[in-house]
Amino acid sequence: MTFPDDSLQSLVASSSWWEKTDSLTTERGFLVKAFLPHVDQVPITIVPVGRQEARIHEKAVVKISPLNIKAPRTREDLPVAAMTLNDKEVWAAYKAKFRPCLIIGKTRQLVESEIRRGQPKRNTAQTFLVAPYYGVDQDGTRAGYNPEFIERVRHLRYPQFVWDMLPMGGVKESLLRLDHLQPIGRDYNSFEKTGYKLSADALEILDDVLNLYLFDKIREESDLLEYLNLMDTYFYRSGS
Repeated sequence: MTFPDDSLQSLVASSSWWEKTDSLTTERGFLVKAFLPHVDQVPITIVPVGRQEARIHEKAVVKISPLNIKAPRTREDLPVAAMTLNDKEVWAAYKAKFRPCLIIGKTRQLVESEIRRGQPKRNTAQTFLVAPYYGVDQDGTRAGYNPEFIERVRHLRYPQFVWDMLPMGGVKESLLRLDHLQPIGRDYNSFEKTGYKLSADALEILDDVLNLYLFDKIREESDLLEYLNLMDTYFYRSGS
């Protein structure tokens, strides 16, 4: 893949940004696909309002409505066996899309079986922390982005966005959203491998970007410092 000279990816000219992998394990820097919710949407709550048949407790008639965080309905008097709730729980639904995402972190230290004995599995279940990619190209389902905005993203003017070109086809350009970090399960049915991962050099650069986004700091020896200085010199002399 050929990346523009003014992109972060140009910093790894001596190696590849993306590499193929047939690893049986899934590690940091792997490109996977998963159903991820749209972060900015209003969540929907599902409220049982009646049983489909009087003597059948496993089926219910439900009402779909926006979830009001200030007045959630956590319990219903109607006994519906399939929709029981504990205190402070609600039934919520989100629109989700099957999209590429990058594994940023994974559970490293497993909780020993004797320590988690008697606890619900979810209390210590392993997860991957992922950041989703959003397509830049405009099509029938995507509004696209302002070209000036994309250029500024490519120059890392907003470190919560990382411009990229994914190696598996589809849209030409994508944005990685570090401000949309979220967990996914490690069950085989929670994600799908793509067969690609970031190279070691690429992952190091991405870690520097993540550090910049989270802590507004960059390692002194990082190539990212020189890159940002070059972008300031050639594109943003006014400091904008």
